[in-house]
Amino acid sequence: MARGLSGRLRHRYRDLRDQLLGISLLRSDGTTAKAGGKVVKNVAGYDLMRLFCGSWGSLGLISELTLRTMPLPKGRQIVQLKGALEDLQQLRQQLLLHSSMALEFIEWRQGPGVATCLQLGLCNLAQEQQLQLQLMPNIQLEKLPQPTTSTTTSTTVEANQWLLRLGLEPVRIVEFMQDPVAQGWQLQLGAASGLGLAQAAFEGMAPYRVEALRRACERRSGYLTVLQSPNNSRLDAWVDVKAKPLIEAVKKQFDPLNQLCRGRLPGVASC
Repeated sequence: MARGLSGRLRHRYRDLRDQLLGISLLRSDGTTAKAGGKVVKNVAGYDLMRLFCGSWGSLGLISELTLRTMPLPKGRQIVQLKGALEDLQQLRQQLLLHSSMALEFIEWRQGPGVATCLQLGLCNLAQEQQLQLQLMPNIQLEKLPQPTTSTTTSTTVEANQWLLRLGLEPVRIVEFMQDPVAQGWQLQLGAASGLGLAQAAFEGMAPYRVEALRRACERRSGYLTVLQSPNNSRLDAWVDVKAKPLIEAVKKQFDPLNQLCRGRLPGVASC
C-alpha cells in the first residue's frame, strides 16, 4: 500500500487505493493517527488515505489497513491473442469501447522471443464464448494454464532482474513497444490504463539502456520509475516532476525534521 502499486486487476477493480477504507499510521513525531472507517458509507479522512498510498513511507508508517473485499469470480481463464498489430489494436478498441464484457484485465505483452500480443483475463465461460464471436479470422487465440490467485494478480521477479514501472498514454503503447530501445525487455502494459512493468536480467542490460527507455517514455508523455536495480546502480528511482514544489511542501508538513526515508521522495530526483 505504501508503494501504491496496483497489479493488472486494476482494469476491473480499480487501483489499490480505491480499495482502502481505513488506515492507522505512525507519524514522524511518534504520535498515532487514524482515518476512514470499517464501512463504505460516511468514510472520513479519505484524502489522507489516498495521500499515504504511494508515499513510499516518506510521510509516515502505515500500521493497519481496512480494505474492501470482493468475491472471486468462478471459471477464471487467461487467453492470449496473436496476430497483426493493426488487427490487435482494432480488437483492443472494440473490447474497450464497444463490448459489454467486463474483463478482469487486458494488457499488451512483449519480450525476448515473444511477439507483441494481447492477454485477456476472463471471468467465466460465457465471456470466452462471447470473445470467440468477436475475433477476426486472422487472430489466433491460445488458452494459458488455469491461473491461481497469485499468478492472476502478481508478477514473478527474480533478485537479479531490473524491475521498472512504466506509465504511458494507452494509444501510444504499441508505438513504444516497437521502439528499438524497448527490445530485449519483458514488457506488460495495461491496454486501458497504460500502466505496467518492464523486466530484464542485470547481466546484459546496462544502466544506459534504462535511461534510454526512460527517455522513450518521456517523449510519449509517460514516465519510468526504477523499482529494483543493481546495488552499484546510480540511477534515480524518480525524476523531478512538475508538482515537485507541492510534493516537498506536503513532505515538510508531515515530516518537518526529515526523519523518514531520507533521500527518497516520490517525484523528486535524488532528494
